[in-house]
Amino acid sequence: MITKRGFNKFIFKYGTPIAVLLGCGLIALSVYLSFGVPNQKFARAPAPAAKNDAAESPSVAGAGTKQIDTKGMPSLGADGAPVIVVEFADFQCPFCGKFYQNTSGALKTNYIDTGKVKYYFAGLSFLGQESVDAFAGAMCAGEQGKYWDYSGYLFLHQNGENQGAFKPDRLKEFAAVLGLDAEKFGACVDSKKYEAVATAQTKVAQADGIDRTPYFFINGKPVIGAVPTADFFAAIDSVLKQK
Repeated sequence: MITKRGFNKFIFKYGTPIAVLLGCGLIALSVYLSFGVPNQKFARAPAPAAKNDAAESPSVAGAGTKQIDTKGMPSLGADGAPVIVVEFADFQCPFCGKFYQNTSGALKTNYIDTGKVKYYFAGLSFLGQESVDAFAGAMCAGEQGKYWDYSGYLFLHQNGENQGAFKPDRLKEFAAVLGLDAEKFGACVDSKKYEAVATAQTKVAQADGIDRTPYFFINGKPVIGAVPTADFFAAIDSVLKQK
């Protein structure tokens, strides 16, 4: 039987070493939980092929230009405009939708309609089948002269990725709202003739190093992410001053 006096002697003799050992153990456990477990989790996570989070760290690149092949891309503005803006976007990308809502209207009014900018749009399908379907819907609307109305409507009606917002039946509903010929539009969408175009355009963009959306080129200079409107226009104005 351990007496109170014996217990006190034991604590006096061994209490400090035990406390040290317990403290070290707690520190080791804390380090493991802080670093070991998350690292295992991240190691198992597959790396995405492309990103739609560019707006989290938007940047206006300062050096280097790239020649962009705009053949076949829908466009707005005068052919002789001093500034060429090319936008690569995915209709399901929320930051692309943000750029459309915050900047596209003023871009058209202040730069495209005034002859300062020629604007091209390249739809990509980074985010899955409904990106492909939305691309096709916009192109089918373009056959009836409604590409820009339809593409804008898509950006305003995003609702998650591949959750049914842009399934073919919904695309046909959008066409009806916008006053398109429903029979012609439906036949175009059902033909899937633009599916290969969407896939090919995305592969070309990836080969050119475009790995996220939105992604812009202003006279060949990259501007990455849903850049604040003032910064985006400043990048255009900087090019205009050089003309």
